[in-house]
Amino acid sequence: MGTYRKPNVDLPVSLHDASVTKMTFRAGDKPLSGELILYFQDGYRALVEKKWTPTGLGEVIFSGID
Repeated sequence: MGTYRKPNVDLPVSLHDASVTKMTFRAGDKPLSGELILYFQDGYRALVEKKWTPTGLGEVIFSGID
């Protein structure tokens, strides 16, 4: 499973047609330090060497959430 962390930048992943199986939220200690986590049983697609590749089981984390 790949991890993509790029604040405020378009990530090389596609969530089109992906099904979210679970969502969680981790509150942070400070404003804008929480994380929204989306879980995908069948994964999403990642741009790898100019090809959209299925990831399998995966999660996407959005940080900077208040």
